[in-house]
Amino acid sequence: MPETVVKASNLNKSYIDGKRKVEVLRNIDFAMKKGEFVSIRGASGAGKSTFLNLLGALDKADSGDLVINEFNLQTMTQQ
Repeated sequence: MPETVVKASNLNKSYIDGKRKVEVLRNIDFAMKKGEFVSIRGASGAGKSTFLNLLGALDKADSGDLVINEFNLQTMTQQ
C-alpha cells in the first residue's frame, strides 16, 4: 500500500473582511500518496491559493488537521 505523505482532514480557513467573516475553505478532506501527481483547480476565489498556503505552512488553518510526512502542521508554533 502506498505511503500517504499529505493528509488534510476537516480543514477550515476563514478571513475577516471588514465586519464579516468569509469562509474560504470548509471541511476539506484531501490525501496524496508518495509518487502521486495532483492538480488543484477551480474558479477564481475558490480557495486554491489559500489551500496551497496551508500546505506550504505559510498560513495556519482555523481548525482540522493537516499532516505532511507524519508531522501535524496544526501543532506547529511560530518562533
